Amino acid sequence: SPSDNHLLLGPDGVLGEFKKADQDKFPVCIRDAVSQVLKGYDWTLVPMPVRVNGSSKNKPHVKRPMNAFMVWAQAARRKLADQYPHLHNAELSKTLGKLWRLLNEGEKRPFVEEAERLRVQHKKDHPDYK
Repeated sequence: SPSDNHLLLGPDGVLGEFKKADQDKFPVCIRDAVSQVLKGYDWTLVPMPVRVNGSSKNKPHVKRPMNAFMVWAQAARRKLADQYPHLHNAELSKTLGKLWRLLNEGEKRPFVEEAERLRVQHKKDHPDYK
């Protein structure tokens, strides 16, 4: 019935319907309120995928190699998360940064060497990478 249709304004300016699962999940007053708010929403604020040179599908995205901090943080994050399971990811990241800055050059050396090895390997695997 028409009263079962709850509309949302999409980025193209066209009203779309709530999915059936969402209709069951949210009360009518919430669905109506969301529809009202989104009617006036400036959709230019929503980031759209950026295509470089025509299409982003032609070349798969190549991740840059990890730097020394990232090599260290990847391993240390697991250990820290196991020891302090209550810490949120943001707090873990801040703590990892502080701990990294406390390391001396000798303590950082294995991570710097691994990062360099990854950089050289990356350069070999992706010679046209910028």
